[in-house]
Amino acid sequence: MTIKLRWGLLLSGFAVSMCVVLAFANRGVADSIYWANDGSLSIGRANLDGTGVNQTFVKNAGYVNNVAVGASGIWWAKDGSVERANLNGSCPTHNFISRSYAKGYMQPSGLTLAGQYVYWSETNGNQIGRANQDGSGINYTFIADDGEPAGVTAYGQHLYWGNQNGGSGGGSLGRANLNGSGVNEAFVPFSPGGTGPETPVSLAVADQYIYWADPDANAIGRANIDGSGANNAFISGAGSPGAGDPYAVAVTGQHIYWTTSAGWIAEANLDGSGVNLQFIRVPLGPGYTLPGLAVGPTAAQGAAASAKCLPKPPAVSRCVVPKLVGKRLKAAKTALVAAHCRLGKVRTKKAAGVRGRVLSQKPRPHRKLPALGKVSVVVSRH
Repeated sequence: MTIKLRWGLLLSGFAVSMCVVLAFANRGVADSIYWANDGSLSIGRANLDGTGVNQTFVKNAGYVNNVAVGASGIWWAKDGSVERANLNGSCPTHNFISRSYAKGYMQPSGLTLAGQYVYWSETNGNQIGRANQDGSGINYTFIADDGEPAGVTAYGQHLYWGNQNGGSGGGSLGRANLNGSGVNEAFVPFSPGGTGPETPVSLAVADQYIYWADPDANAIGRANIDGSGANNAFISGAGSPGAGDPYAVAVTGQHIYWTTSAGWIAEANLDGSGVNLQFIRVPLGPGYTLPGLAVGPTAAQGAAASAKCLPKPPAVSRCVVPKLVGKRLKAAKTALVAAHCRLGKVRTKKAAGVRGRVLSQKPRPHRKLPALGKVSVVVSRH
């Protein structure tokens, strides 16, 4: 089957509305499981051994696409925004990072935390965004990727993500440096022989391995951290019997966890042994599927993050048009993003010299426009 992502995280496109999500905490000791319940519009929590289940740890979270947890708090993505709460579930801040329809909208799917930043992928926008965890420095097009990026995670000095359209009839795993350089959209390419990812809707990294959930293959895949040794059926039958297809994956130092469409959180050892397809049950309403998971610290480990409510950062009020003439088109796009503008119409004109440089722009430099105002350019061609 072909998996289509809704606006969000891991996927949708089945006859039912759903949101299945997993992420790995980048800070603190992972001793809890947090999940986003699209049916009850809440974030749930339990201990890593499956006890202490609280289905509505954060209430009124909305139709969540993804969740990530770190020492800075609980984060979730939904159409139009990235939102957060403290680790004790207090101070939920809606539209913490957002973008309206009029300004291009944002449809975050994958979500992860690394250092001072929060990163999100937009499958339908073919891009990965980044912002500071205080909500400032928003860059909606931090990394461009035309492979329909889904789940995203960070490990060491790199970002990793799953592409739904990696070419050659299947998906791929992408990788880039945390600063956005060195983008490789086919770091682990699809292989018709079944070794590479087919539809990697989410992924996680631990113990020098990359793991991904593949609903088309009904399996959890694994590859070495350098991209070699890909095995798309590392755990085969990851969604059966009676557990539905696997959609999301997360890891700790000892276990792999994943969600399935039948409302279960599954568990296995990192070497693929000890599979338990019915580790935790989450009650679902009609037409919904199991939410995803993030493994992360408890409120006790993130006391500072739970001490006060963070204010919603002020919205960017204007675009100050940068000088684009003489730049290559890619560099021009980067300059526009940094100035809170976006690219408008692009026309080409025959000109001597280097192909692909901006010959003229409209509006002129230093003009002030509303946030994400469009700037049109004329680019040289031979």
